[in-house]
Formats: sequence, C-alpha cells, structure tokens
Amino acid sequence: TRRLRRTATSAATTASSRGSARTRPTRFALLPGSPSRQASTPETVLITGGAGFIGSHLADELLARGDRVRALDSLVGQVHADGARPQYLNDEVELRVGDVRDANAVRAALDDVDSVVHLAARVGVGQSMYEVAEYTSANSLGTAVLLQAIAERPVRKLVVASSMSIYGEGLYLDAE
Repeated sequence: TRRLRRTATSAATTASSRGSARTRPTRFALLPGSPSRQASTPETVLITGGAGFIGSHLADELLARGDRVRALDSLVGQVHADGARPQYLNDEVELRVGDVRDANAVRAALDDVDSVVHLAARVGVGQSMYEVAEYTSANSLGTAVLLQAIAERPVRKLVVASSMSIYGEGLYLDAE
C-alpha cells in the first residue's frame, strides 16, 4: 500500500499577471520508504538532453519503474569532452545522437514515443554571455523545433523542465 501525504505546495498560491490563483487543489508525494510507482503499462519516454546529469538520473528512475527510455543528446564537448556515450548512462537507454534543432533528428527520435521530457539545453551561464546566438538557438529554437514536431505527431504527455541554464544564476549583492 502506498502512503501518500500532502506536500507543502498543495495549498500554495502562485502569483500571475492577473493576480493570485490557487495551484492544483491536491498534490501528493510518496512518503520515504514507500514503494515507487510501477508503470502499469510501460511507456517509451524520450528525454531530450538525456545524456546529461539530470536526464541520466531521470532515465534511471524511468527504467526502474519499467518504462523504455530513448535519449536525444548532441553530446556537446563542453559536457561530453570526447563526444562518446557517457559511461554513467544506463546501457538500457537508447541513445540517439542528434541536435534538438534538427527537425529530422527530432522527428526520428519521436517515432513510437508515448511521452517526452524536454531537458535539452546548452549549459554554462558564463558562456551564454558571449555566445548569445548559439545559446539562444539551442535553448529557444531547439524547444520550438521539438514543439513543432510534437504538434505534427502528438504524444500523451510533454514535460518541459528548466534550470539555471535558462533563467541564470540570479543577482548577487555585496554587503554594501
């Protein structure tokens, strides 16, 4: 039996440009020690950026619950120095090397996929300050290419996540 509890965010309100609105009425999290959810019907999940830190950990979790995982990753040298499949990436992950800006690579990666988790992004806030066109292209155009491909071939679920690669590190203030 899974034990569920209400999370702190379940009753929170969020600010929007039109005032405050309640979040979803109820959100639950598994309590520590509870068995993880097993996929009732295994899905094929595409993770863009799946060979990265977050993507590879997500792949491990999806595989553990019985899903099939495909990763689309460009294996950029900044993260993957030798451009080879990372040793930490689970052998059960089907790795497709390709750029999320390449519509043909994205369409091919979407074949027989049920759900998509979009994590692909150029990382490195510092580099983004002097490689603006490359970062904007990879992060924004890449997302647009993926969304266009999904519009042409819908999936059951799309999860779009972000990190400081998109929103930056934040403002630092000194004591003065």
